[in-house]
Amino acid sequence: MKKAMCALLAMLMVLALPACGKNKLPDTPSPKEEIPTNAISNTVFQEFFYVDASGYIVPVARRVRQDEDATALMRRIMNTDANKSFFADTGLSSAVPDDFDITCTVEGGLATVNLVGNRVALSAAQEKALVRAVVASARQLPGVTGVKLTFDGQALDTLTHKTAVSGTFKAVDVNVDLSVYGDIDKGSRVMLYFTNGEMLVPVSRYLENPPTLQVALSQLCDGPSKASKLKSALPAGTIVRFAQVENGVATIDFNKAFEGLMQQSDGGAEGIRAVLMTCSQFDNVQTLRIQVEGTDLDATDWNLSTATFANEF
Repeated sequence: MKKAMCALLAMLMVLALPACGKNKLPDTPSPKEEIPTNAISNTVFQEFFYVDASGYIVPVARRVRQDEDATALMRRIMNTDANKSFFADTGLSSAVPDDFDITCTVEGGLATVNLVGNRVALSAAQEKALVRAVVASARQLPGVTGVKLTFDGQALDTLTHKTAVSGTFKAVDVNVDLSVYGDIDKGSRVMLYFTNGEMLVPVSRYLENPPTLQVALSQLCDGPSKASKLKSALPAGTIVRFAQVENGVATIDFNKAFEGLMQQSDGGAEGIRAVLMTCSQFDNVQTLRIQVEGTDLDATDWNLSTATFANEF
């Protein structure tokens, strides 16, 4: 994986040190810790959705065991003892109230998530965050194409503050931006990725017409709305000179301002991921070639067929 895109994941292997002491016999063998060779091979990345300090829903890919069932996976978004270190390290929080519990079953591509808790006590904002984080997380479960919500075992139409929870969710907008076009029903969505200073945050921006690749990247360069607390992951003044797709290869040419990305403390990794994630929503794009005023940024192209996540933990 390219160093500009993200840091490689590595296992820290701790070796047991032999005990030291004057009474230790010279020929006593030092104990050796057995390190499982399948510590990584029996795990996979699974994406879950949490809430940042400003209330944005943030996706994070975490390593999970391949044998974990749907309920165990969904409980990774809860504020449990098992997740305390994750929340402490990331600064994120759960969209699921502490007094709630989650169970989940998957059958025929449909994930049925049952939420047990005092839903009447939720504010309108809490309702929306709960539904969006739960549906978005369940939608990422292996083999799931739709999500159904029940509360205390009952199917409801809406919650107290009119948050819709009926039917089958095929997808969900986690962070809606109506600054460009204010009608969700008539508009066309484009997924953009901005930064909260620590992680990339997906934003569902609505436009009047279906976006092309160049339009999507131009919207990414424009940055978040003025009312947003997010920031652009790209240098100020970045412009897309052109973006075209041929035989699955997307060639994107930025102006010179894009080179400022390489001067950032992470070597431009966050900005590159923002571009990759924005491009990944287009089915006809398999490979990405980034240029700066006609010159390739890197000798190797980015392959979008491999799993790419906005944030990894």
